[in-house]
Amino acid sequence: MPSPRVAPNVRVTYDQPTKLAGLLARGQADVALIPVVHYFSGADSKMLDSLGACADGDIWSVPLKCDRRSELVRAVPADRATTTRARAAG
Repeated sequence: MPSPRVAPNVRVTYDQPTKLAGLLARGQADVALIPVVHYFSGADSKMLDSLGACADGDIWSVPLKCDRRSELVRAVPADRATTTRARAAG
C-alpha cells in the first residue's frame, strides 16, 4: 500500500474500521474512518465533512436491503469485521 504524504509527526494506521473505532475510543487515534453504528452509539464523536471511504468496486458491507417485513427475515449473513450490518441484523 502506498504511503500517503503526511507530516513527519503523523502516523497512519491501516486496519478494519471496527478496530480503528477501538483506537479512537481508547484515545490512541485522533481521527478514524469508523462504522456508522459506532458513530451513533453515543460516543462523543464529531463527523468531518467532505470525507469518506471509497473502493475500486462494489461495497456490500453496510446496506441491509429487504424485500419482506423484518419479522419474516430468518438469516442475515455478516462479515465478522462488519459491525454495522451485524448490529442491524441483531
